[in-house]
Amino acid sequence: MAHKFISATHNKKTLTAMYKMADGTIYIRKGGTIPWRLQNPGDVRPNKSNASEYLQPLRLAIADTASGQFSMFGSEEDGWETKKKLLRSSLYRDCTVSDMAKVYAPKEDGNDPERYAKEVLAESGVSPSLTMGDMDDATLERVMEAMKKEEGYYNLKETRVEKWVYTTNISVTDGIRPVAGVPFKATLGTCEYSCKTDKYGKLAPIVHKTEGMNIEVKAANAAGEYETAYSAQAGNESKNILLKRNFVQYKAHTLAHNPEPPHEKSQPKPTGYIIQSGDTLSEIAARYEVSVSELTENNGIKDPNKIYPGQRIVIYGKKGTDDPVIAPGHIDGDPVDGPLSPGGWTPDATGGSGSSPAETGGATPSGTGESYPLPPYPESTSGTDSTGHPTVGAGGQKSDSSQTTATPNKLINVPTVGSKNSGRPVAPMGHEQRDAPWMVTAIAKAEKYKGADESIIEQSENFHSLCKVNWIPTMVGRKNAWCASFINYCLQVNNYAMWSEAQRSQDIALKKNKGSFIEIKEPVYGCMVMLPGHVTLMYGLDKNTKGKFIGLGGNQGGIEGVFGGTIRFSSFWLRRARFFLPVGYKSKSDSILGNYDASELNKHFMI
Repeated sequence: MAHKFISATHNKKTLTAMYKMADGTIYIRKGGTIPWRLQNPGDVRPNKSNASEYLQPLRLAIADTASGQFSMFGSEEDGWETKKKLLRSSLYRDCTVSDMAKVYAPKEDGNDPERYAKEVLAESGVSPSLTMGDMDDATLERVMEAMKKEEGYYNLKETRVEKWVYTTNISVTDGIRPVAGVPFKATLGTCEYSCKTDKYGKLAPIVHKTEGMNIEVKAANAAGEYETAYSAQAGNESKNILLKRNFVQYKAHTLAHNPEPPHEKSQPKPTGYIIQSGDTLSEIAARYEVSVSELTENNGIKDPNKIYPGQRIVIYGKKGTDDPVIAPGHIDGDPVDGPLSPGGWTPDATGGSGSSPAETGGATPSGTGESYPLPPYPESTSGTDSTGHPTVGAGGQKSDSSQTTATPNKLINVPTVGSKNSGRPVAPMGHEQRDAPWMVTAIAKAEKYKGADESIIEQSENFHSLCKVNWIPTMVGRKNAWCASFINYCLQVNNYAMWSEAQRSQDIALKKNKGSFIEIKEPVYGCMVMLPGHVTLMYGLDKNTKGKFIGLGGNQGGIEGVFGGTIRFSSFWLRRARFFLPVGYKSKSDSILGNYDASELNKHFMI
């Protein structure tokens, strides 16, 4: 069974790979060889090309080793699929095994390509004249298995060590936000340690060294005396504990005082929550001390395994009745009527110009509703690094020289101090919803206009005008493409800079905008995706077609049979796509893009 790891690290000195799950459980692979430790049976290296066929969406991390950098995967199946995709790419498609070996295991890396090819041919039994592109899946699998052996996957088996490490993870809140610098004393078995919460209100993870080991965590009370805040016995599962820090005030009275009657148990007020990329309903339920069934029933969620980033839900109440979430179509700080507030970049109306001919139509996504096609993409060509050999290939590294360990796939309860029915209402740690805040605005606008044509949207909002591109009076028509203005609008209302010519889709890539935007190699949720003649926002990968992604943006299709655009989710090819983020925005380093269907997303958000 494949486990859902959220991050991974590799120590090249100790030859140790660590894979972390959301509940704090850590899986360790130590010793062995690189392809085994990294769950990368093909020794695939991280690519340096933005071409879609070389992207590695299944990669979990990049590992530094004595033989250079290699990709780390959350399972050997993911590593296997990535290698197969690479061998099917244009880099190897027309290569025989001998041709492939010269690129995959080059002499520059200390390999012997001729010997490599000879061993692979002998092991797989394929014809020396057969190219990768002409091989059926079964034949290619035989070649891959032979390469796996040649890469050293099965070497040094006697040095392999696999281990699962379970932890207790404690966070401290004052009921609203994390509390940093709180001193604690932790007793683990017979040893006592002093520790403090970090700036995120977290203590260092407590490792369950032995099953049944006593864990006791003490915190200072108002008098400075340490009292037990949490105690348990270590077991074969990880735990996430949320401690709520209460400040008690005492009031002295010299005469008898009739105390007020005790307060009734209070129900927490309804709380709005916006789904973040990587969220699961069970994790949200555990965090807020509610059940998954309560969340699904109160929010009309039919399938608890199908939630979407940007989706609004209500906790401690029913959506619609107790909905505290900002209504679609209006975001705090969103100027519905009138231009953007001062402070952002304001273009020189006398020196500006409209969209260039290359972008006047905008890029039209695949699927229904498009009114004009994307320009054809030429075939990608592979790049080379300073050594002269392609960097998108695998490693073919000299060997420094499995099975996946299974554990119960169970949900982990997250106990806390106090509960919503205890008389001390739950006050969960404030959740920092930092996933690309401009996406919240974009989704709200899509929900507001429900797929309406640009001519209708313009009656309420002209995104050119809202970005102070006043020399383009309308969004209607080929010469007035507004995909870039829409994204700049979403950025600006969330206090991020626009690019200098807000109406131009290609302007984000120019040197003059380097102070405001950075180009990234791999896409993440919410990044700006620049295509020839169009720009959109990355939502996820297209689960129906390899090499495509789902973009959320403006000027993407319109009313059937009528030229124009709307705001919706659409499918695009990744070929020649470039990815950008605002300077100062820190995306999740362990972010993994989800797989979605554009039609399902439009239906879910009622677009």
